[in-house]
Amino acid sequence: MQGSTCAVLTFICVSGVLASLPLPKYIKPCSRNDPDIDECAKRHAKDVISHPALAQGDSKYKLPPLNPLEIKESIVRDKRMTLTLRDLKIYGLLGAEVDAIRYDFEKHHMQFLLNFPLVTVLGKYETDGRILLLPIKGNGNINITDVNLNVTFDTDYSLQQIRGKTHMILENGKCTVWSGRTYVHLTNLFNGNEVLGAQVNAFINENWKDFQDAVSPAFAEVIARTITTLVNNMATLVPYDEVFPETVS
Repeated sequence: MQGSTCAVLTFICVSGVLASLPLPKYIKPCSRNDPDIDECAKRHAKDVISHPALAQGDSKYKLPPLNPLEIKESIVRDKRMTLTLRDLKIYGLLGAEVDAIRYDFEKHHMQFLLNFPLVTVLGKYETDGRILLLPIKGNGNINITDVNLNVTFDTDYSLQQIRGKTHMILENGKCTVWSGRTYVHLTNLFNGNEVLGAQVNAFINENWKDFQDAVSPAFAEVIARTITTLVNNMATLVPYDEVFPETVS
């Protein structure tokens, strides 16, 4: 499930600079006056991703466990299909590679580019509609595995006064995802009809690029909203001057 992956792992990189007070030892700030702030943030994000705290989570800093990440429910809708996903467990997020982080303080814009060698999503699904031109209906277990998953998250932000201090709040977040290969397996399609179920699974995996093109935009919209919510929950607690101080000793 490329969209959910996008949401959580970009959250990791943002956590490298957006952290609760006081800053934990595994998160290092970058000065907003640093001419190489993009490289600073990229380097620190890599350190955060590799830290054990991300695997087990850190409730003090509102960071959920990421090995695996658990999501109760996600609903994806497009013109032809509604796909409800429940009790999801996402594996492989801590293998993220940070390709780039870019800040534009004049335009109030940020961009994160990530790559995940292998991401697997396990959970329950319910769907009714069409994938590509193929009718699909069922509810059961779902397994989506992406190889070489690339994620880009772009977002604007505004500076708002909260409790007398300035905070950076994300707005208009957009996410794009593309994978080097996607594998999908759905159980209990068409009320357990094994023949039709096998045909649908085979069709999806034979046409995985078309499947990816069809579902990625809907997933990306859901995940962009999720990223924005996750980050803003933290950002409302952390003043801008703590996130991007004038200087770092």
